[in-house]
Amino acid sequence: MLSRQAEDSLGDMCQKIYAADVDAVTQTLALINPGAVTKAAELLLSTGRRVADIAAQCGFQDASYFTRTFREHRGCSPAEYRRNRGLAAPETSPHPLPPDQHH
Repeated sequence: MLSRQAEDSLGDMCQKIYAADVDAVTQTLALINPGAVTKAAELLLSTGRRVADIAAQCGFQDASYFTRTFREHRGCSPAEYRRNRGLAAPETSPHPLPPDQHH
């Protein structure tokens, strides 16, 4: 059994490790997200893929988190970004065929 002092010390140490981990993750995401958002912006304008598919391709497992992150970096949602830059609604197929290959 640990003494009260040892328990407090262990608790303090765990809090410091957790805080360091959170800081490391936050700093890593701050570096990764701009690149992922840039790639997503390119895909939004060059493909008709669904926003959720583009989010997943760029490493975002949660489409809502992707939308929040995209909005923080670009000032609008992914759908607004696409709409405001002239690409119509996404295709129904996740991998649209080039115009010369439609049946």
